[in-house]
Formats: sequence, C-alpha cells, structure tokens
Amino acid sequence: PTSAQLVLTNGTIVEGCDKMWRGIRMAPFSYFGAFDGSEVNDAEIAVFANNFFNGQSCEIELQRCTFRRNFKGVSIIPANNQQLVFTTLYMEDVSFVGTGPLKTPYTGQNPANYGARTEIGVELHRVTNTTVGGSPGTCTFNDMNFGVWADKSFFKVRECDFLDMASSTLGGNQGTGIYAQNLGYPDIQTCNFERCTQGVSMFRTNFLISENNFSQLWLGMYIRESEFSFFPSVVLPTIFDNEISDVMHGIYLLNNGDANVQVEKNIVLKVGGFGIRVTDNPNIPCRSYIVNN
Repeated sequence: PTSAQLVLTNGTIVEGCDKMWRGIRMAPFSYFGAFDGSEVNDAEIAVFANNFFNGQSCEIELQRCTFRRNFKGVSIIPANNQQLVFTTLYMEDVSFVGTGPLKTPYTGQNPANYGARTEIGVELHRVTNTTVGGSPGTCTFNDMNFGVWADKSFFKVRECDFLDMASSTLGGNQGTGIYAQNLGYPDIQTCNFERCTQGVSMFRTNFLISENNFSQLWLGMYIRESEFSFFPSVVLPTIFDNEISDVMHGIYLLNNGDANVQVEKNIVLKVGGFGIRVTDNPNIPCRSYIVNN
C-alpha cells in the first residue's frame, strides 16, 4: 500500500532458499531501509521501485548493508514513460557483491533476468536529484557486469569503489564501473576503478568526471557522441584531474564532434596502448579540448 515501510536491521538476512525470488517491490511514497549488517540476497531485483505518483517516488535508505548474488541490486525505473522522477536514495557503506553462481531461477522468472553473476548494482532510468554513495563509508561494487547503469538520468556518484568487473570479452560494455546514456548528466567524483574492463563509459550524454583513480583496466574511459546542449546547458562535458595508471588504454573519445569535450589536468601513465585517443567523423568539426595532461 501507499506509504508502506519496510526496515531491515541488526543483521537481518533476506535471501532465497534453493532458488532466486522476485525481491522487494516498492509502492508510491513507500520507504525501504536496510541497516547494520542486514543483507538482501538471491533476488531477481533486490529493491525495485517503478511506481510513481505525479513525479514523486519513494525513499531508499541503505547503511552498512550488503546485496549478494542478485541479478540486479537497486533498480529505479518509472512506469508509464514518466519523465525525471525524484527519488531519495541514501547510501552509506553499502556493498554490492555479484560473484556467482546465482541460485536457480524461480518458476516463471524472465530468462533475460538471469546470468552467471550480477548484471547491475544500481540501475537508474529517468531519475533526477539522486546520489550513489557520497556518505561516510565507501560503497563498493564488486564482480558484476555494471556497477551503475543509467539512462536519461541526472545523478551523482561519490566515494565508490568499482572492483573486479573484468568481462570475458572486450566487445560491448560489460565489465564497466559506470555506464550512462541518452542526455542525462552523470557527475562522477572521488571514485576508484580497479580491475575492470572499462572504468567509465558515456554515450550521448553530458557529464563531469573528476578526481577519480583508474588502475589495472583495459580502458579507463570510453566517451562517445557526447552532448552539451541539454541541462545544465552552460556546462561542457568535462574530464578533469583524474589519475589513470597501469591500463591498456587511457581515454578514448569517439565521434564527439562539436560537443567540445574538455580533457584537462589528468595524469595518464603506464599504458600499454594509447594514453588519449580521439577519433571523429571527418565531415564534422572536432572541438575536443585536450590540454595540460
């Protein structure tokens, strides 16, 4: 029901017995909290919020808790094509552990929602004013295909570690710490990316990537077809003051054209291939700004 509350605390563990289960579904204006050693494990989607009323959503508060072997951890997806819903997501010292194998699917589980390990830690669709991490205690995403996956969302990521997300193949985006697409604004600062296929992958979006550390990756950042003509319209796509080391490749800018991507004051060292590479359509002006790296 609307305004319902569910709180897990003092080491409460909710998990599947011999099979996976659907997970926790949140109603409009509802509240879910997990605290102090609590765990939500083995779910198709551990916490799923997709019912909203007049652009308002629910509240999710996670402190010192763990999500293990879920196909997806926290998923916020507005139903009925609602645009830019407001969701309160508070995270402090949260661990998302994706190491498989996952338990056997429950009867009727969508085959697309199953895999060898966790697919996504936090999933955001058309969400605004949301922060992943950013509180005392680092949030950790370990051994999954995507730590954070976002579409058309305006969000921040702070003080998070993305670890051991190497993919078995180098095609596509699997094995990526943070992936975002389609005209949102990811603001990614003070995070660590280690032993992933890709640290950050941006596609057709504006962004700020600043003061992060990238190490032992195949590719630090993959930036494609960036946009700057959407909110915040006065801010250009920016990669600033990051450190990238012990990687195969550093930063790859592909077909960004006149988006005017700013790449400034980054440290790139110990690379096996290229440090910073720019590839653009020869028929479109290339205005990427690369200076003082």
